[in-house]
Amino acid sequence: LASSDTFTFLALRFAVGAVAAAAFAWRHLGERETWRRGLVLGVLLFAGYALQTVGLETISPARAAFLTGLTVIFVPFVSWALARQRPAWPAFAAPAVALVGLQQLTGFRFDGTPLQVGDALTLGCALVYAGHIATTSHLAARAARPANAWAVTAVQLLLVSGLAAASLPFVERRFAPTPGYWAA
Repeated sequence: LASSDTFTFLALRFAVGAVAAAAFAWRHLGERETWRRGLVLGVLLFAGYALQTVGLETISPARAAFLTGLTVIFVPFVSWALARQRPAWPAFAAPAVALVGLQQLTGFRFDGTPLQVGDALTLGCALVYAGHIATTSHLAARAARPANAWAVTAVQLLLVSGLAAASLPFVERRFAPTPGYWAA
């Protein structure tokens, strides 16, 4: 992000991913169900990446990693809301254990520091990612026939790239690519 604004980075990154995924699924890209699922999931994926990447501009990577990792805590609750069926108790116990491990890995401390805008954005990212995970599971479970995963992924990535590109007129653009930028 030192070399580029958030949305230029996301537009380029996801365009490359969309082309790569489409190469594996071009035969399925004309299926209506592929587009329906891909568009729903793509909106969630864009929102998650946008919130996370903008949040990273103002908080440390360790803090962002911890807050994004809260996704595992939110998934059972979002799944419960979508499926209208309470998950079994391990679905709640396992994320609590993961939270302790995540805190140890990132070194995040609850030190009383007030929440910053980047914290709120990254928490929003965790909620949206939980929504993406739960919605993926929900759509797969309700499907009369499975959609091609590569095709759904290609549509998601294409939408993320397109939404990021559509966001460019609303942000201060910055683009000075380096070899490290292209590697990312």
